[in-house]
Amino acid sequence: MPLEIFVPNTGQGDCTYVRFANGKNMLVDMNKSTTDVDIIEFLRDKIKKTYHSDIDKTCRRINYFVNTHPHEDHLRGIAELDSDEFYIDKIWESDHRLYVPKEKQAEYPHYYAFLSLVNKLKKRSAVRVLKAGRACFEEIGSAKIYVFAPSQYLTDSSSREDIHNQCGILKIEYADNSVLFAGDSDRSSWEDRIVPNYSDDKEIDGKKQSNLLKSTVLHASHHGSKYFFVKKNNDDDKYKRSMDKIDPRFTIIPVGKDNKHGHPDKLAVDIYIEKTKYNRVFQTKDDKSIYFAFFSDGKVQYKKGLSYDQLVSMKPDESKTITNSLYSSTRTLSGYIPTDIELSMPVIIPKTKREGYM
Repeated sequence: MPLEIFVPNTGQGDCTYVRFANGKNMLVDMNKSTTDVDIIEFLRDKIKKTYHSDIDKTCRRINYFVNTHPHEDHLRGIAELDSDEFYIDKIWESDHRLYVPKEKQAEYPHYYAFLSLVNKLKKRSAVRVLKAGRACFEEIGSAKIYVFAPSQYLTDSSSREDIHNQCGILKIEYADNSVLFAGDSDRSSWEDRIVPNYSDDKEIDGKKQSNLLKSTVLHASHHGSKYFFVKKNNDDDKYKRSMDKIDPRFTIIPVGKDNKHGHPDKLAVDIYIEKTKYNRVFQTKDDKSIYFAFFSDGKVQYKKGLSYDQLVSMKPDESKTITNSLYSSTRTLSGYIPTDIELSMPVIIPKTKREGYM
């Protein structure tokens, strides 16, 4: 089985569902909206409600929930996962906490629902703080997870700017391919810390280190904000070294139509197109939901423009890959040549009434 990545069109916010080759799953951020894909409905379609003897519970099980930072557009709807229907094994989070005056706490229901869930999971030691480092953060089957932010010296500031500067950034790597989640990180994160420490710009005892940032798919920062590339009040000074190090074959911009923030910024889109191979830059507001499958033979299958029903029905095409036994010899004899295969639209599976569906 391949590693599958589902990027649902949930409007102005971040939400990605990953199914690993060993059957485990992960939800990176959450944004429940009425735009195209209701993420709760999607999870009900993709995760079967079944009995799990190790927890003595019949539920839909999410193995990992990753929150890059606790802003509403990365947490919207989280309260619906804190129920008997769903069970989260582990939470990985940035450890940021907002300062909210008591009289305004009612304005932050998603944040407080997240804190409640974190506190519940802490009681069973199931919460882990994201911390940057060159070492692998976690292995899930044959996949490796790397974390490039927050830094070990996480700022205590609760300002929106500082949280973006130190939000979680992680990479999932499987069989020569990877997806990099940039969260809402800004230029200073990459220029001051990430590129110097996690690319081949890093030297130890005069020896260049490996470039950990290179990725097949870039999940672009902050819905296409220009501040991934420029500083405030200076659009002429563009920082592109981050993109040179990531060197993506695909860039995904999760963004809502006609949003009040003006995302994505044309400046950012132009650089993403310039620095992404074959100019494959997909925006969920235009290209709808997107799917990737990373195979053990190094091939990548993908499809954009998916409606909700098509996204749910999307499956990898096993016939277009080579067998594992041939993989290593093929690489040795011919060298590794990335192969990206655009899939056909899936045959839509008629919906049936699901247990627990509401």
